[in-house]
Amino acid sequence: MTHFFDALYDDQLAAINGDQADVWVAYSGGLDSTVLLHSLAEYAKRNHTGWIVRAIHVNHGLAQDADIWQKHCENFAQSLGIEIQSAKVVVRADGEGIENAARESRYAVFRRFVKRGHYLLMAHHLGDQAETLLLRLMRGAGVKGLAGIPKERPLSADAQASSGTLIRPLLTTPRSTLEEYARALNLRWVDDPSNTQNHFDRNFIRNRVLPLLATRWPDANQQLAQSARHCRKALGSLSELAEDDWRILEGRLEKASVSVSIARLKNLSENRQFYALSLGCEKLGLPPLNQQQFRDVQTQILAGETVFGTPCVRLNPQFAVTGFQGRLHFIETQILEATNANVAVGNLTLGLEQPIYLNGWQLRLQPQGHLNNRSESYTVSFRQGGERAHPSFRHRSQTLKKVLQEQSVEPWLRACVPLIADPQGLAAVADFWVEKSAWCENSEEGYSVIWQYQSDWYQSVKL
Repeated sequence: MTHFFDALYDDQLAAINGDQADVWVAYSGGLDSTVLLHSLAEYAKRNHTGWIVRAIHVNHGLAQDADIWQKHCENFAQSLGIEIQSAKVVVRADGEGIENAARESRYAVFRRFVKRGHYLLMAHHLGDQAETLLLRLMRGAGVKGLAGIPKERPLSADAQASSGTLIRPLLTTPRSTLEEYARALNLRWVDDPSNTQNHFDRNFIRNRVLPLLATRWPDANQQLAQSARHCRKALGSLSELAEDDWRILEGRLEKASVSVSIARLKNLSENRQFYALSLGCEKLGLPPLNQQQFRDVQTQILAGETVFGTPCVRLNPQFAVTGFQGRLHFIETQILEATNANVAVGNLTLGLEQPIYLNGWQLRLQPQGHLNNRSESYTVSFRQGGERAHPSFRHRSQTLKKVLQEQSVEPWLRACVPLIADPQGLAAVADFWVEKSAWCENSEEGYSVIWQYQSDWYQSVKL
């Protein structure tokens, strides 16, 4: 079957550029990944001697024989002259289900080894594609879900991550072909007994549903895969339109969030709203937006006034969507949950060489600005209620609450805004303004206040 795999890999691995490449194989020890590892090693010897082929085995520790399987994989890879990296992981379901938790642990290992410019090959085959399509149909998936397993994608959903590219070269190959190859060469593989447990949805489809379909439609797997390809083409068109729509939403980086124009979003049809916001979540490294969350955004935010008190729609425990003054904000929930109670920790000292890190924020002074340098250090506190402010641009003083509203400071920032004072009183409010009494006309002689949100997510955002 050498000719078959040479032709297959010439086509399916064309994305691997050049004769020098780092190619990893996700190797579980099962039939599929055993055939992939063996056939790829032979293919590389004949056609790409500059490829560095390596294997990764993840020991989830969930099966009684997990350590035996790991040893088997290590021995098989070594027999092929291939380096193998084995990693033991601890799988914690945490309410997401054991299968999903194992997958997350597995991909975390892959991302650790497969760096930018490297390739990870996985052994999903035609039957896996058919299973996936049926499983997603039963879960009411939309076009994106029904597009099935992609042949190629970035290993990490985070565009800023330094991980490589995932390729599935066997996706159009029937499992029977893989079994024929393995038996012809007397290859040995491990059988996971959990694959026969039909209380798992995927196993039920594999072991009960697809064999029944094949008795009536022998080419059921091919036809299901063809439907997935049609959906993927449709998804491509929708994605192109969503790219155009996302651009017109005037996305911008705010003080601690990313916002888009609600008015421009409302100009789109409901379907285009959904796909534009879904693409936005993907670009921003946020959890996928589902239909229920989208309906909540429509009814709770887009249909209402975007004022303080507008409900937020949680995407997951870490991220949410909310609205303010005509903008829809993608934001971390820790910002929305900030209150006076959890930021008022007493006075802190701020100086040129003494930045403050608190609740995900950095507050610092730097030379040149309009804050009078009459003090070598300042104290920092937080709102308690009843404070008054007199910004340099205002004729009269007013309550701090009122001035923050006038300046359109987002409600979620008002609770945690730092108040900077010297011995003579309030000198500045974050980097929003300098008080009139502390104003320095000559910026060469004064200071600037910098107040920056520094979460990993916020700093990774690219618009």
